[in-house]
Amino acid sequence: MFVLVRHAHAGSKKRWPGSDEDRPLSRRGEEQARDLAALLARLGVTRLLSSPALRCRDTLQPASEELWVPVEPVAALTADAKAEDVLRLVASVGTGAALCTHRETLQTLSQAWARSWQAATGSAPPDVSGTPKAGCWVVENYGTAAATARFAGRPSRLSWS
Repeated sequence: MFVLVRHAHAGSKKRWPGSDEDRPLSRRGEEQARDLAALLARLGVTRLLSSPALRCRDTLQPASEELWVPVEPVAALTADAKAEDVLRLVASVGTGAALCTHRETLQTLSQAWARSWQAATGSAPPDVSGTPKAGCWVVENYGTAAATARFAGRPSRLSWS
């Protein structure tokens, strides 16, 4: 089992004056990240992998503090990651990992695993490309005929996209 997470709200990319890699979470995103920590703990997460972008690392920081595990930056989770790198990562993360990434990376993953998911399970793969900010997918038995993915939603008190 692993959990795919889209980073929390980080404000407007167009209005941010600095590098997009350094764009922080908004106040709304900070609240989403705090609530997400409790959800990840309930899901049994034991490892936190993140895009090196600040907003992704900050999305997992409250979970890091709650779970007592570090946030590990991983290049395969960047917004411009190559499909083969993302697929290699999800195939190797093992049980209990949460992977925090970007909308673009989730779109890449949805397209990339379409063929292999269909071949392994005989069913259509989940479309994770429209995951809302701070939204999570729980993926179980990845790469096997028993693979499943379910949208675990966003922390319950959150209503923002």
